[in-house]
Amino acid sequence: MVYSMVNLKKGFTLIELLVAISIIAILTVVSVAGYMTAQKRGRDVKRKGDARSIQQALEQCYTLDGQYPAAVTPGSALTCGTSQTVINLVPYDPKNSGTYTYTGKYSVAANRLSYCLCFLLEKTGSGNAAVLGSGGSCTYLNGATSNYQCVNSLQ
Repeated sequence: MVYSMVNLKKGFTLIELLVAISIIAILTVVSVAGYMTAQKRGRDVKRKGDARSIQQALEQCYTLDGQYPAAVTPGSALTCGTSQTVINLVPYDPKNSGTYTYTGKYSVAANRLSYCLCFLLEKTGSGNAAVLGSGGSCTYLNGATSNYQCVNSLQ
């Protein structure tokens, strides 16, 4: 009885399977890393947008009262001294349900005529401030980058 070698091969070799699994693993790692970076950028964009919204509300308070509020608390309404609410709900940090990454780093001057609102970005080197503000003033960087993003009073 003569057997033909052509009909005996029915499947993949171990080497072929290992190569295929390795290629799939590499593609998975690359796509997950890209996805994580995109998520960080998206949360940072939301943080910056939230900061602009809070900044606009604080400026409304200044227009109404002639001074800025003493505190900004995520998760609660931002109400000016005249009892007028300018934001129904100060936004939480987009990464978690706790306080914002700036952890309430709203610094207002003693006379409440200036403020600095800072928060920490996830993407390193994409911020505009050297340190978190204090005493109602921000310390900005000229040409350099950091992890902090700050906005200050416009008055």
